[in-house]
Amino acid sequence: MQGNAPAATQLVFDVQVAPGTGTSASSTLQPAAQRIKARTSVPYDILFSIPQQQIALATTPDGVHTGALDFHVAAFDIYGRLIASSSETVDIPLSADQLRDFMKAPFQFCQQLNLPPGQISLRVGILDTTSNKVGTLEIPLVVPNPSGQHGSAPPPTVPTPCPPRCGLPTPPPAP
Repeated sequence: MQGNAPAATQLVFDVQVAPGTGTSASSTLQPAAQRIKARTSVPYDILFSIPQQQIALATTPDGVHTGALDFHVAAFDIYGRLIASSSETVDIPLSADQLRDFMKAPFQFCQQLNLPPGQISLRVGILDTTSNKVGTLEIPLVVPNPSGQHGSAPPPTVPTPCPPRCGLPTPPPAP
């Protein structure tokens, strides 16, 4: 999951990345530092979709089909520093009837990650723990500032006078 690493292609999957709603069950229980950070970041939803034929399932003696997928997301800034990450494992226990339904459509899973404004390199990946196959993808992303401003400091309200050597007229001092 290192940034700028070659893509792993043992598993081929689709992913959609879009600004999220920012609502989650744990959002009201966050410590104060996390709530402050959340005000300066933008929640993004990452929706993975993997064809069910690519998911390896083992069958237990009692006929249950089992598997597990690890979903990983890592965000890197323009300097290659890790700035946010998330990993979740989904266990897949299926009876014979559930397996028939499971095989009808791609498996989908959604993660959410808060990202700071700016240029981001988002690395996403899936590990099938049964087969040990991996798929990764790197997505360039520009996260807008949540406040709508284009910088951390407001623009100056009074123009700065030019130094005398620049040759341009000096604006009058502000009242």
